[in-house]
Amino acid sequence: MGRAPCCDKANVKRGPWSPEEDAALRSYLEKHGTGGNWIALPQKAGLRRCGKSCRLRWLNYLRPDIKHGGFTEEEDNVIYTLFRNIGSRWSVIASHLPGRTDNDVKNYWNTKLKKRLLTPAPAQQAPPPSAAAPPPFPSFSGDPFDNGFISFGEESYRFLSELPPLPMPAANVKTETDSSAASSSVENWSATGASTVHGDTFLSELGFDSYSELLSGYGESKKRGLSLEEKREQILQIFYDSQDFYLLKELEKLGPKKGVISQSVKDVVQSLVDDDLVLKDKIGTSVYFWSLPSCAGNQLRSAHSKLEADLSNSRKRFAELIEQRDSLKKGREESDEREAALEELKIIEQKHKKLKEELASYADNDPAALEAMRNATDVAHSAANRWTDNIFTVQQWCSSNFPQAKEQLEHMYREVGITEDLEYLA
Repeated sequence: MGRAPCCDKANVKRGPWSPEEDAALRSYLEKHGTGGNWIALPQKAGLRRCGKSCRLRWLNYLRPDIKHGGFTEEEDNVIYTLFRNIGSRWSVIASHLPGRTDNDVKNYWNTKLKKRLLTPAPAQQAPPPSAAAPPPFPSFSGDPFDNGFISFGEESYRFLSELPPLPMPAANVKTETDSSAASSSVENWSATGASTVHGDTFLSELGFDSYSELLSGYGESKKRGLSLEEKREQILQIFYDSQDFYLLKELEKLGPKKGVISQSVKDVVQSLVDDDLVLKDKIGTSVYFWSLPSCAGNQLRSAHSKLEADLSNSRKRFAELIEQRDSLKKGREESDEREAALEELKIIEQKHKKLKEELASYADNDPAALEAMRNATDVAHSAANRWTDNIFTVQQWCSSNFPQAKEQLEHMYREVGITEDLEYLA
């Protein structure tokens, strides 16, 4: 047996709230409050809405203490720090941000703040080699190809420091002769200076078949990690090339082939879904993602049309403001007559201020204030006599029901300040 519904779903209005409904709900709550019953509130306020909808509308949008507008840098730091420590407990995070609701914090994190934090941080350089004896072959810490560059361990630097100098290219322009010479130098270097066993192990851990392949990019700048926008483009290219449907696990396998590490594929795909560049749908227990070039083109054209309309409206509004400014300037040109009028207005304002100060000094003798004090005195007089009568009634009841405890009762009366000279006020 389930819980009874809070309202008649067939007769309530759904969808966005209108300004008239907001005004009606705000007016009712400011006058009467909730009364502890949100279910009956819509009918009392004259709204065809569900009680749950009224409660959420008031808590998330209409409360007077809600802070609207953009989040500050301090609020960003609070959200990021708490999210790292406690995860997506939005109500707890919102309790540390006065005026912000858990719904606002959640939406801000998913649409803006999380995307900003997806950009990879610059790689840190490895520490310098130490003086300890080098190991027989280099070792690596973590994924050697994480973020698109090779991360050597401390032992690797020691190993490489013991090898003969590498052949340096004479210029950036490579010819067939240069390539053959470099290849010959590499072979000589490998045969004379590097241990074959150690070198094979070193190359196999790096994922290269030969030193020529390892040195193919020698002298070029270190490859940096992809930015968020580049990752988004690569993931979109996967959809456009195949025009197929994918599960998230499949995308995590395809991402590294495009230079996007599998750990960041989920966040990149979610950012594309938030921007309506990738569509998703749940079929059974699986969630499928897809995107077609035609869909992206239509979305871009729609966004372009909207921006063009906004730009046109902004230009019209700007022209109206310029015209309004020019019309307000008419009759306010600098002249001797205008300066004299402004000086006279200043004198009048000073006189008005003095009169207000003088009037405030007579406030204690205001007839209305005296009448209010007289009424308050009458109310206090009546209340004092009423409580005196209550005390006498309690004393009489105690004397009648506990005659043997007369001394104890009199002692108790003295302790609470009830003396024998207690009488009614005249």
